[in-house]
Amino acid sequence: MIGLIFYGKVFNPAITLEMCLNEPEKYDGKTISIGTEITINKILPDGFTIKQFSQIVKVKGKAENIVPGDYITLTVIFHKDRWLELKDYHVAKKRRFKIFVSIFPALLIIFIFFKTFYFDFKRFEFVERN
Repeated sequence: MIGLIFYGKVFNPAITLEMCLNEPEKYDGKTISIGTEITINKILPDGFTIKQFSQIVKVKGKAENIVPGDYITLTVIFHKDRWLELKDYHVAKKRRFKIFVSIFPALLIIFIFFKTFYFDFKRFEFVERN
């Protein structure tokens, strides 16, 4: 596993939007996939703008059924003038809701665990309750 991680990092590193914006000449014309905390910022006549963390970047291309605030993953071509050409996209509808709902099973498991066991600080281990 460590070998695969090393190989990927050295021989095929993932290109991020931040890397492209920091070195626009180096990444001009490169196809990148971005999806970490990308939201639609504004709809424009020839595309839209996205926001990732504090960066706002223009994307040129038609995308249907998007509204400001939607979470989206993109496959785009980066241009050195700090804009993106849309190739493909996927809107993650109700993303925050799905994350919120997925927390409940984890909390339920933790609750059941501590209902069944307690931590004995003298022996420094979990012990089953009577």
